[in-house]
Amino acid sequence: QIYIISDHSVTGAILRDEIDDFIQQHDRYRNKITQLVPDNVEALKKKIAQLNKENVVLFWTYYRDKDGVVGSERDWIQINKASNAPLFMVHDVGLGHGAVGGVIQSGYRQGVEAARLLEQVLDHPQEPLPPVVNGDSEIKLDYQAVVRWGLGAEQEVSAVFFNKPMKFSERFAKEIRLFGSLFVVMSVVILLMGYYLQRMRRSESA
Repeated sequence: QIYIISDHSVTGAILRDEIDDFIQQHDRYRNKITQLVPDNVEALKKKIAQLNKENVVLFWTYYRDKDGVVGSERDWIQINKASNAPLFMVHDVGLGHGAVGGVIQSGYRQGVEAARLLEQVLDHPQEPLPPVVNGDSEIKLDYQAVVRWGLGAEQEVSAVFFNKPMKFSERFAKEIRLFGSLFVVMSVVILLMGYYLQRMRRSESA
């Protein structure tokens, strides 16, 4: 079962309508998708704690509760700890606290694009408003969460992962290079010392 989480905002209501339209057009998903609109973080944690790894939770948009209180980083950490099902996201807010990830839209990139459009409007106030451009999405997966839920995606292209443990050679690359350089220098010094010792012995014997 796929549980799609949205909030009480206008955006959340629009997204729920879009999902309802999708279900109307694809009836085979009717019994596979459940929309949840929690009143607050505690209600959300209680619900997802009742799930299991056969379920999937998708955070579509849940940034504030029914009273308008904006979720904090601490809330995201607690939500991930409470969940007994893998969490997927469509925005990078809250990533890095245990969610698997997903096809992510970057909040930073959206902000840059919004600033560009605003600058265009201010520079040309008499012209019609420019069309909204959809931001590019990219796959981002938390390696630790993928392993935790046994999703079998460890062999995906490494570029899509973050929070992935580094190999010994990568983690200590600087130290290995430094040790290698010191070893070469010491080898040269030892060879030179051996060479001069031999010369000194020859000169003494002569």
